[in-house]
Amino acid sequence: MVAAAKAAGATVLVDGAQGAPHQGVDVRALGCDFYAFSGHKMLGPTGAGILYGRESCSRRWTPSCPEAT
Repeated sequence: MVAAAKAAGATVLVDGAQGAPHQGVDVRALGCDFYAFSGHKMLGPTGAGILYGRESCSRRWTPSCPEAT
């Protein structure tokens, strides 16, 4: 699915909320540009989460909150 999306020129984000707590994740093997999951799915605090961004893609984005710059 990722290969088909990339072939069409799409940027790919994988929602790993269901998979991340139960299996190892290799974002390079997935080929995704972004991978996200919620911390509470891994017994972390509500409202916390992870967003992985491939370096070549994440450089094109600017933070949405001024404090992050």
